[in-house]
Amino acid sequence: MLENINKELAPMKSHYFLYNAATAPMVQFLPTIGKQLGFSGTLVGTIYTVLPISGLIAKPLFGGLADKFRLHKTFFLIFQVVLTIAFFSIYFIPEVDKSASVTLICDSDIPFLEICPQNEFSQKTLSAVILENIHTDSVCQLSCEGVSHGYIELSGKNVSMNSTFEFSAQFDIYQDLLTSNCVDVKVHTFLDGVTHVPVCGDQLRTRCMATCHNNSAFNHLLHEAKDSHSDTKQSTYQFHLFLWAAIISWIGMAVVVSIADAICFDLLGYEKRNDYGKQKMWGSIGFGWFGIGAGYMVDLSSQGQYEKDYTCIFYIMLIAMLADIIVVSMTLKKGLMTGVQCFLGELPFNFVSGSVLKKLGHINVMSLVLLIYAIRFMAYSIISNPWLFLILELLHGPSFGLCWPTMVSYGDKVTPSGTKATMQGFVGAVFEGIGVASGSFICGWLMDTFGGVTLLRTFSVGALLWLSVFWLLELLLRKMKANPLYRGHSHLANYANPDDAILMTISQELQTY
Repeated sequence: MLENINKELAPMKSHYFLYNAATAPMVQFLPTIGKQLGFSGTLVGTIYTVLPISGLIAKPLFGGLADKFRLHKTFFLIFQVVLTIAFFSIYFIPEVDKSASVTLICDSDIPFLEICPQNEFSQKTLSAVILENIHTDSVCQLSCEGVSHGYIELSGKNVSMNSTFEFSAQFDIYQDLLTSNCVDVKVHTFLDGVTHVPVCGDQLRTRCMATCHNNSAFNHLLHEAKDSHSDTKQSTYQFHLFLWAAIISWIGMAVVVSIADAICFDLLGYEKRNDYGKQKMWGSIGFGWFGIGAGYMVDLSSQGQYEKDYTCIFYIMLIAMLADIIVVSMTLKKGLMTGVQCFLGELPFNFVSGSVLKKLGHINVMSLVLLIYAIRFMAYSIISNPWLFLILELLHGPSFGLCWPTMVSYGDKVTPSGTKATMQGFVGAVFEGIGVASGSFICGWLMDTFGGVTLLRTFSVGALLWLSVFWLLELLLRKMKANPLYRGHSHLANYANPDDAILMTISQELQTY
C-alpha cells in the first residue's frame, strides 16, 4: 500500500492541507473581525476592494521574478513568513472607541439616559428603537462624571467614590421616549456585581460615556450621537493598521498561490496535469475541517460574552503556518506548492475536476459555473432559515470548486514553457484584482444601502448577464476562428518543400481551443 504512494507528491499534499488549515480561519473571519473592530460594512467592502488590487500587482510581478531568477522556493518561504506575521499582527489592533456621550438624569424617581445627536437622528435609526416597540433588554456600560452622591442615588449604597463612577445599566427599549431631538431611555436595573433597582431621591444630572454591545439598534443610536470629528480622527488609526496588515497578508498569499500553481503542474508533468484537482483536494479538507473547528472554538470561547473572542483562530493560524513552513523547507527538493482557498463543498469537485474538464471542455464548464452562481445567489436571497444555507453550500463545489481548476488548467495549457508562473500570476491577478475587487466594493455598498436580499439578487442577475456576455464573446471567437485569414490562409499561393508542407499541415490541424 505505502509503496504505491508517490513520495514526490506527498509534501505537496501536506502543504495543501497545512496551508489551507492555517488560512481558513483567517480568511473566513477577517470581515467579521473588521466589523467587531468598529468598521462599517462599506468600509470593510472598501478594504476588500483594495486587497485584490494588491494581489493584481503582486502576482505577475513576483511570479515573473521567480521565473526569471529561479527563486520559487525562496519567494515561497519568505512570503509564507510575511503573511504569518501580518495575519498575527491583526490580533493586537485595538477596537475603535464605540462609546458616546450621553446624559444620566434622575428626576421624579425615574432614572433615564438622555441621548442627543450631533445633528438629527436618521428616520431609520429612530424606527428601530422607537416605532417598532419591541421588548428588548439592552445592557450598557456607563462611566459618569460627578460626586459620590450620584452613585448613592442609583445604587442605594453609601460608598465613597471619586469624581468618576462606572457601572452597567439595563434598559428595555420598549420604554424609549422621543423628546424634541433626543431619545430618553429608562434605566431598568443597575448592575454592579449585584442587581439593584435604581433609586432617585434627589435630582441628578451628569455626563456619561456609554458603550453597548448586545443591541445593534442601540449601537446605531449611540453612533449618531458621537462627535463625528473625533470619531473620524480615532477610527483612522485603527483603520490604517488593519488595512496595511490585511494588504501585506494578501500579497503574501497571492505570491504563494501564483508560484505554487505553476510548480504544482510542473511536478505533475504533462501526462498527469488533470490530477491537479486531486492534489488541491487536500487543501479543501484542511480548509473545511479547520474552518468548521475554528468557528466552534470561537463560539465556545465566547460564551457569556457580548462580543466574539477570536484569539483561538490567530493561534491556529500561527501553529499551522509554522508547521507548513517546516514541512516545506525540510522535504521539498524540486519545487514548492500551495493550496488555493476553498471550502468543504469543493472537495469532491476538486477530485473529479480533471475528468469533468476532459469530457465537457473549458468553455462549457465555465458556463456551468456562472449558471450555478446565479442559482446559488438567488436561493440565498429567498431562504430565511440559516440552517438551509448548509445545503446550499454544497453548490460551492460546482461553482468555485470547478471555476479555479478550469482557469489554472487552461492557463497552463496555452502557456509556453518557462513562463508558467507568470501566466498563473496573470490569471490570478485578473480574477482577484478586477473581479474580486470590483465585486467587494459593490457588495459593501449594496449591503449598507439596500440590504442583503437586494445584494444577493443583484449578483444573481449579474451572473446571468456575464454568462450571456461570455457566450457572445465565444460565438464571436468561433466566427473569427473560421475565417481563412485567421487560420493562416491568404489569396497568395505559398510554396514549400514536401517535408515543410507536411509539418505545416500537422501544425494547423493541431490548432484547437
